[in-house]
Amino acid sequence: MGHALKWLFRRSDRPSFLGNFTIVVFVLVQCLDGAFTYLGWKVWGFHMGLSIEANPLIKSLMSVIGFGLGLMLAKLVAVGLGIFLHWLRCYNSLVLLTIVYVAFVVLPWRYLFLTL
Repeated sequence: MGHALKWLFRRSDRPSFLGNFTIVVFVLVQCLDGAFTYLGWKVWGFHMGLSIEANPLIKSLMSVIGFGLGLMLAKLVAVGLGIFLHWLRCYNSLVLLTIVYVAFVVLPWRYLFLTL
């Protein structure tokens, strides 16, 4: 386990194309998730309430400050943290987060919208 964590948080010695490409893809994935979440709320949201959002922390934030503002704040924080990982040159972490986000967030939204 220690070796995997060391690999995950290994910092690159210098900027790389992979790191720059990954942060661009990460930001685009966050934008897609924000757009899909908003569209999902518009399509299914009023009768489902906040249950369209699966993350309990973001759901709580939305119930306190409103859906749109909560969603925007959550996406800004996610992008900010991704940029921080890029600035630290923790590219392996950023690649893994991007892959996980595509697999478990963007693709399920895509499936829901294609089955409308």
